Amino acid sequence: MLSLITSLPLSAQKYNRDIDVSIPIAQNNIYITMPRPTVGIVGINQVSYGNSPITKIDDEIYEKFCGWGGLFRSDGLYTIILKIKEQNEFGKMYISAEKAIGTIDPDWVKKFESKQYFRGKVSNIVMNVIWNM
Repeated sequence: MLSLITSLPLSAQKYNRDIDVSIPIAQNNIYITMPRPTVGIVGINQVSYGNSPITKIDDEIYEKFCGWGGLFRSDGLYTIILKIKEQNEFGKMYISAEKAIGTIDPDWVKKFESKQYFRGKVSNIVMNVIWNM
């Protein structure tokens, strides 16, 4: 029983590191790189995606198409590629899985009045797909 108690802080520390969601756009691809979700580390049956709320995905995509940088992005469909980051036993981060999960049209994103109305459009797809990767 003692070994279980002493190992809990070490394993919890591994998952509470500063891991964030990254969403660059390159060559009509949107790359969503995020940690594999964990269940129950923060609370019972609570899903954690690192230090970022899952809606950050929708907010950043909306800003990339509707903010200043999005003024020139209207050139066809963009493929959404989900990459899962994990930490190996040595503490190094690596991409453990990569999958194209859909496409998105910048003109469709620009129809939303604000990012609050766009929330859930991409993140819900990510949440459904990520558990099968």
